[in-house]
Amino acid sequence: MPLFNKYPAEALKGIFDSEGCISQEKHRYRITASNYNPELLEIYKTLLEKHFGIESKITKEYIRGKRITNPKTGKVYFIKQDYIYVLVIEGKEYLRKFYHCIGFTAARKAIILEEKVKS
Repeated sequence: MPLFNKYPAEALKGIFDSEGCISQEKHRYRITASNYNPELLEIYKTLLEKHFGIESKITKEYIRGKRITNPKTGKVYFIKQDYIYVLVIEGKEYLRKFYHCIGFTAARKAIILEEKVKS
């Protein structure tokens, strides 16, 4: 935790690069990070708000039985856990702050975010 507070942008960038995504829901883009541990997401939420003024929310999604296909092998898996928690950042203002203060290292995610922020 001390390193998170000392280097919040770098910590959050690593988290969102590995556990996060940028997606479109209806006509709005959103940045999300998912985890089975809601306490971790609360830490991320606090860092976003405290250091960057980025508001976010945590939702709980039912996922038991959801089908996942491994893109490399084509093998199909079914999720056995009941719920996953999702940290959600929405709104152009907060996407813009995320872009300027944190960003993504992953090129695919960075390009999508840049296009949305500049449009």
